[in-house]
Amino acid sequence: MTELQEREKIGRIVRAALTVFSRRGFHRATMQDIAEEAGVGKGTTYLYFSGKDQLLEHILETALHHYLAHVKQAAQLAVGGPEKIRTLVLRVLEFAQARQDLALFLLEGSTGMSEEFKRKLVSFRDQVHIAVRSIVAAGVEAGEIRPAPPDMLAHFVIGTLNSLVAALLWSPESLAGDGLPAPERTALLAEQVMEAMALAAHPAAPGPGKEAASQA
Repeated sequence: MTELQEREKIGRIVRAALTVFSRRGFHRATMQDIAEEAGVGKGTTYLYFSGKDQLLEHILETALHHYLAHVKQAAQLAVGGPEKIRTLVLRVLEFAQARQDLALFLLEGSTGMSEEFKRKLVSFRDQVHIAVRSIVAAGVEAGEIRPAPPDMLAHFVIGTLNSLVAALLWSPESLAGDGLPAPERTALLAEQVMEAMALAAHPAAPGPGKEAASQA
């Protein structure tokens, strides 16, 4: 079997696990269920995964890597802070719509994880926070983002984004643009998020003396 064929088989098993976990729930699902869904023998699933716990962790880790990659890519863009945040929101929403199965497990898949993986999850979340904090801290320092503690702003941005992804997956009708093609809808939602968060710094309004001087 070639490396490509092996990757395709692993991908088929992972997609089958996502389907079975969603349909039956993690605790009720069995490796036999997953093998039947994937169209492979039960023994084949054990060639690649020791059990459904490892499968779940593989799925979650894949989703987390995607999420973290989008955050880091946005942080490295040669644009201002608000535009980096807009790009981050847009890319995460695009990922959530394109890979709803992975995004749902990122939101829901906490049961069945080992203590080791829970520690890894905390590490991933810390990395996301550090990356977003670097964006807002640089934006505040450059005067592009309104002054506020960078740690609190990072929590605010991440929390807003996670809540929006949850709404997009669980109750899409509650968001604007329902019925629009995915690219147009994500662009609309990203703009609305930026308006709602109102992070961009605004020039200080001139005092009475300055205003009078400008009119002289």
